Amino acid sequence: MSTHASAPATAIVTDRAHHLTHRAASPAPRHATPAMTDAPPPPASSPPDGPDRVTFALITPTGGLLTRTADGRAVPDEWGIPYQETLWAAVAAAVDPHRRLVNGLALDAGMRAKIADVSDAVAATMPELYPPNPPAWAMLTALGAPPGRWHGAVAITGTEDDDGITAALTEHQLALIAEAHRQALRPHR
Repeated sequence: MSTHASAPATAIVTDRAHHLTHRAASPAPRHATPAMTDAPPPPASSPPDGPDRVTFALITPTGGLLTRTADGRAVPDEWGIPYQETLWAAVAAAVDPHRRLVNGLALDAGMRAKIADVSDAVAATMPELYPPNPPAWAMLTALGAPPGRWHGAVAITGTEDDDGITAALTEHQLALIAEAHRQALRPHR
């Protein structure tokens, strides 16, 4: 039996154990649910939830359509709820590398768009950081989002399950995105 564990898993277990020990020593906040604060941490050997790799699409302001892949494994957050930290860090870095503030929009076929959380007014003062993204305007509308003006790169992620775990884009979802991209770049007559 090997006792070797990877560094990230060890750090996560150590941080979580320390956090729970610290929480147990201090009074629970009034808004906390006792079941959440009293629950024991998961065993250190339990595998993380979620897919190993998650593919998402990225629409650039110049009309590029890229696919990116990130680690999709989820680990318990400070409340014990699975969170795909590496995936969401990769999406935030792609969509808003300057502030990493991202918002979401529901799309058809269970997809979600991830956009920079920046107003038109702020984007207008920093066009080099948040350029208009007309291809995303057309694509997201075609994919079921309300019409809007998006700035910077826009990501499209796969379906989220009932536990909040986001899956990789399916072949069907990728085909819908590719068709919306073709339509967005098609010259209008």
